[in-house]
Amino acid sequence: MGRSCCWRTDDYPCTARFRFRRLLAFLRWEYCCDKIYGVAKEWLGVIFHVEDLVAQVKAGKLQEAYQYVRSFATINDSSNEAELLAQFLQYLKAISGFSEGRIREGGLFRDWFGRIYGHPKLNTYPCFASIVADALFLRIAQLSFRSSLNWKLVCNKAAEMVEEMAYKAPDLKERMRYPRCRSDLYDVMPITSSFRGR
Repeated sequence: MGRSCCWRTDDYPCTARFRFRRLLAFLRWEYCCDKIYGVAKEWLGVIFHVEDLVAQVKAGKLQEAYQYVRSFATINDSSNEAELLAQFLQYLKAISGFSEGRIREGGLFRDWFGRIYGHPKLNTYPCFASIVADALFLRIAQLSFRSSLNWKLVCNKAAEMVEEMAYKAPDLKERMRYPRCRSDLYDVMPITSSFRGR
C-alpha cells in the first residue's frame, strides 16, 4: 500500500511527486532494478498500480484493497467513479465479514439489502430471497451461503470488476501514468554541487 513520502526537500509537493514518478519510471525500465522498483513503488505511493489492486482483491485482502484506493482517491477529493470503486470494495468486505459471522459488518449493507428485499424479481429466485432476508434481519445462524459458494470465484469476478472500474476513474487513471521524460539517471537524479556561494 502506498505511503506518503517524508523525505526532506525544498520542492513543492507536486514537484516532489513528479521527481518520484520519474525515479520509478527509471527503475521500471532498468532490467536490474526489479526488487528496488518493487520496494520504491510501495514506499513512495505516487503511481497507482491496477495490478496490485487486482492481486489484493483476488487474494481476498479487501481491507487492504480499499485502503489502497483511498490512498489515491480520498473521501473529500475523488471522482464519482473512484468513489463507486471504493464503495464496491467496502460492501464486498462487509458481505465477506458478515458471511463469516461478524454481525457488526452487516449494518453497513443492511439498507442496500432493504431496497432489494421489496423487489418483485425475488419471487423468481427463492434461494436469493432467503439470503437477502437472512442478511436483512441479521440471521447469522441460518446464513450459510459462504459454504455454499466458491468464494475464490467471487473474488476473481470482483477483481475483474475492480480492474474495469479503476480504469474508468479519471483521478486514478491520471495516477497510473509515468511521466514522459528522458530516463537517464542524470535526468532523474541530477547531481549538483553542495557548495553554496556566500
